Amino acid sequence: MLGIIALPLVSVPVFACSLSPDYKGPETNFELVQQADVIFIGRLVRSVGGDAEEPMIIVKPQKLLKGAALPEAARITGYLSDRIISDGGKRFKASASPSDPFDIWRPHSEVWSGGCSRYSFNQNAQVVLFFKNIGGKLEWFDPAFARGAEDVLDDEALWVRAVKLYANISQLPGNQQRPALVKEMMILRSVANGDSMEALLADDIERQLSGCGPVSDFVLSNSPCSKSRWVYNIANVDFARKVEPQTFAVKAVANGKNRVGWIVYAISFSSMAALGLVAFFGWRRRRKTNMSS
Repeated sequence: MLGIIALPLVSVPVFACSLSPDYKGPETNFELVQQADVIFIGRLVRSVGGDAEEPMIIVKPQKLLKGAALPEAARITGYLSDRIISDGGKRFKASASPSDPFDIWRPHSEVWSGGCSRYSFNQNAQVVLFFKNIGGKLEWFDPAFARGAEDVLDDEALWVRAVKLYANISQLPGNQQRPALVKEMMILRSVANGDSMEALLADDIERQLSGCGPVSDFVLSNSPCSKSRWVYNIANVDFARKVEPQTFAVKAVANGKNRVGWIVYAISFSSMAALGLVAFFGWRRRRKTNMSS
């Protein structure tokens, strides 16, 4: 069954997603990293296969993030921007929007468009990819609603830092993993400045510790996700506004996260109070003048 997903230049057909009631994928980024056997940064080289076949992309592995060795080549499913698409009798070059480099919680927005996974990419993009070793063969590991294929600009990207950190900690014995995550979070908090990369990475570690995945209903529920300080950080504001604008505004003020709004409010109130005092004393002076005359 095919679905339709909107891209900036053209609509691209993708395979629709149908999950069984008992489906259980990785709930958090840490679990995603844990469950993968090999993780690397790959450059998307070119499309292969015709229109009647499942669309495939040739990947050139560049930097190993987890696993014994970097494979020489790999393939993933999807549409690359070098592919020409027919639409309404016209032919277009496909195009795709890159991942948000500052949001390392939720996956690319395409996963909400019917396919449960991302399907469109730009040629030569660098993407962090996850694979499982199945019968001695590496197969792309891209579970539904997970960050299985996110663009990164370079080796120091925020998402690369998170994946490397989680990969290292996932190698520890199970009873040592949570203390290690807590330790890394505290170190990052000690050096974080405002909405810096360190702060955003510390926020993501806290999400792992809280068990809050990318589809957690943090705005409308009473889960631990809805009560955490990072819910309204810079990476979550736009999403929260789209989900429930009024709730976002009320909760942001209630949680003391809308600092800019409070500052503007305080300045406006002070200005109004000052103008009121000036008007009051001016009125008293005129009154005294009139009475004395």
